[in-house]
Amino acid sequence: MKIVVVLILIGIAVIIFWSPLSTAIASQIKGGGGSAACTVSLFEGKGLAKCPIDDVIIYDDRVEIKKEHETEYGKLMEKGSRAKDEMAKEALAKLLGSCYDRGGGHGSRAFSRNSWFSSEGVCLECSNIVIDDSAGNINGLTDYLEKNKPKGITSKKTYMEILTKDNTHRDAYMNYDLDAELSPQSEDFTFRQGEDYTIFFIGRKAAKITNLFNKFKHAVEGDVFSLFKNSDTYFTYIIKSSELGIACKRKVN
Repeated sequence: MKIVVVLILIGIAVIIFWSPLSTAIASQIKGGGGSAACTVSLFEGKGLAKCPIDDVIIYDDRVEIKKEHETEYGKLMEKGSRAKDEMAKEALAKLLGSCYDRGGGHGSRAFSRNSWFSSEGVCLECSNIVIDDSAGNINGLTDYLEKNKPKGITSKKTYMEILTKDNTHRDAYMNYDLDAELSPQSEDFTFRQGEDYTIFFIGRKAAKITNLFNKFKHAVEGDVFSLFKNSDTYFTYIIKSSELGIACKRKVN
């Protein structure tokens, strides 16, 4: 009977640990082998990740993307009959979601835990974005994420609901202090023509001793499964490329 109980607990632990990983990998397979390999390398917890950085240009009538190792840009999105700023915000929303998936989402276990006594933010760079002069300035991305669902797929959730687990996670998302102006955290964030921006995935890694203490405390209180739960927090943001070093003290790619 003891052996059966132990096997059941091991099975539950495996499911809890590997479910976020398998889900993240599955969501990245359609993005190509490079994206899936990136997600796997993040879960390995090593110093460097095998993660591509895409180059994106937003024009007034289209959005183009060039993935790492490709020599030419391909079309990511066309304006069609909608306004150019709506096209731009849809593209930025999709790129935020893609970066969130690439890192493993809110259930991620990405990045190693380096420090015993202090928490740290660890970043994965996903995309470099240029706002072409023809696109003009772009405002209102936060509002767009709050009110709109992804186009082209069936989804009951808005972009903001996809990027956050629950209200507590959303509050943390909108108030995470990285010493720089971020979108969608800042509702007044303006994407200016001719400027470069970066989309990145960040994990707030608790100190090793804090992580162990929390697991022990919850286990003593009766939550034995806390030993297998993830105590870190993950978000994805957009920032001016020149300020990425301010927000990301440790970057893995």
